[in-house]
Amino acid sequence: MMSEKLAIDYLEPKAECYRGERNAERLPDFLLVRLKGMEGDISRRDTERWGIFPLLHKWQAFLVLLVAYSAWASPLELAFEKLVASKALIAIDLVVDAFFAVDIVVCFFVAYLDKSTHLLVFEQKKIATRYVMTLNFGMDVVSTLPFQLFYGIITACVYCWMAYHHRIIEKTWLGQPVPNFKERSIWLGYIYAIYFSISTLTTVGYGDLHADNKWEKIFGILLMLFNIGLTAYLIGNMTNLIVHEASRTFMMREASRNISRYARKNGLPETLRTQMMQHVRLKFKTIELQQEEVLTSLPKAIRASIAQHLFQQTVDLAYLFKGVSENFIAQLVSEMKAEYFPPKADIILQKEIPTEFYIVIAGELEILTNENGTEKILSALRPADMAGEIGVILNIPQPFTIRSKSISQVVRIGHSHFRQVVELHIAEGKTILSNFLQVSN
Repeated sequence: MMSEKLAIDYLEPKAECYRGERNAERLPDFLLVRLKGMEGDISRRDTERWGIFPLLHKWQAFLVLLVAYSAWASPLELAFEKLVASKALIAIDLVVDAFFAVDIVVCFFVAYLDKSTHLLVFEQKKIATRYVMTLNFGMDVVSTLPFQLFYGIITACVYCWMAYHHRIIEKTWLGQPVPNFKERSIWLGYIYAIYFSISTLTTVGYGDLHADNKWEKIFGILLMLFNIGLTAYLIGNMTNLIVHEASRTFMMREASRNISRYARKNGLPETLRTQMMQHVRLKFKTIELQQEEVLTSLPKAIRASIAQHLFQQTVDLAYLFKGVSENFIAQLVSEMKAEYFPPKADIILQKEIPTEFYIVIAGELEILTNENGTEKILSALRPADMAGEIGVILNIPQPFTIRSKSISQVVRIGHSHFRQVVELHIAEGKTILSNFLQVSN
């Protein structure tokens, strides 16, 4: 068998160095496998450095506070004119508006999920192009502008035009309260028009001004129909968002209660309880990024093709699989899975049986060793680095603990599946060992 030959010819001399070792400082340096000379590594890390991880919602929470302030301050300023002249309030309003404008700039750097690969894209040029081409960009720009004021002013101008160009002045909406409005100041008619327009658009309708002739009534009908449609659209979307978020929130709360109940009944320590809660929260935050529910309903051949399309580029970047055949990679990626981990989550435990290893896609992992209850950070793993391959290749207990330092996305490769594929491809197995030993030495 290929696995036996590999163990005898290559693995046993190396593995003997680790069996029974307890002191991490006596472990050879090549166990700290680092990425060296990988093509595309620099560009990939640079793009991640300039990108913003989309699952971090601190900025969105800050914007919610600004929106709450605007909702409170705007009607207050409208009711009390003295506040409008306040220099302090003007300065605060300008700062708030500036942050809303900054939000548009921030969106040019927020990484997005590529639907064709289900991987996060951190390349700034692609992020900017996608953002500009989506509807969100236009909506964000419009949201920073006083859109309601704009169409209120346009409506007022139409009303003014209709009043000034009607044959009988007394048969207009403005001719009744101000019969000589043509001889009066233009701004008087404009103020009346703004008042009439806003009272119509807000469906207040005090009745002191009203359409008097046929054309004004027709325009008023069209305007109110437009306002009904716009209001229904906004309320419908708001209701849909609230219901959708409420259902997800209910599910997350139910899962959190179940975990708290389980941890309390079994007397789990606070650290484990915190990790469990973080995992549940991340699961619900990344529920749209998970593709398992979609893939399980598909035939195995289609799932294998999808996996090859999703993960082949990731495998090509890993040092361990440099120089192997396309056929080997195609069989290897067929059982790969993408996973997400919250900060401070243990991905691999020291001395555990090697069941899988990982390739880092996004985020950062830490390599730690535990000696007499004291943890020591040895190194860090970044995108395109690998974790856990030492225990899998040498077939020994994992020599280190691997823990996420930030929210991280990884690709998981099962130990048994990896061994099966290697046994079917003897030449590729030797290439993998050569890559491993080359980096190790």
